[in-house]
Amino acid sequence: MKETDEELVRYLKEEDSTSLPYRLKRIRFMVKAFSKENGYLVLPGGELSLHFFEEARLCYLNGQFIACVMLCQSLLEEIFRGLLRETGIMLDRDLNKAGFETLTEEALKHALITPSEAEAFHRLRSYRNKYVHPRPPSSVKWLPRRMLDEEKSILELTQADAQEALAIMFKTIKRQPFWVQ
Repeated sequence: MKETDEELVRYLKEEDSTSLPYRLKRIRFMVKAFSKENGYLVLPGGELSLHFFEEARLCYLNGQFIACVMLCQSLLEEIFRGLLRETGIMLDRDLNKAGFETLTEEALKHALITPSEAEAFHRLRSYRNKYVHPRPPSSVKWLPRRMLDEEKSILELTQADAQEALAIMFKTIKRQPFWVQ
């Protein structure tokens, strides 16, 4: 059956009205987490970094929490790849093969990030890995087991992971060299 534009618009309006209270709560979280005045954002890694940033925000706003977690890590990975390239710390051939863990360790080794930031990035990597890599039911990282252990729904778990991922991402980019006054 082929839906008319009018039917599709009606469907979208219903979805918008149903999700509006939830999106309002989520945008309040983001505004509080990323309120910064008088300055601008500089993201090494170019247009792709900006695209990751925008998509992470939109995914969270629209309740796509797993995608948000992945995009937060992708953004940080890309900006650290760009920063390590710009500073000449790592060569392109090494950067192209480096994963998030290696980039984090290199940034820490060269004092581009603090030990507490490195710890936060490892937590973010752990959140992302829970969704990307399959886990056997016996694993404490298996999502249904987490739901039982923590007595939370999948929505509550994924939203909490996304909020932590956004908090890590926002805290990182709200400082030099990414935030310029």
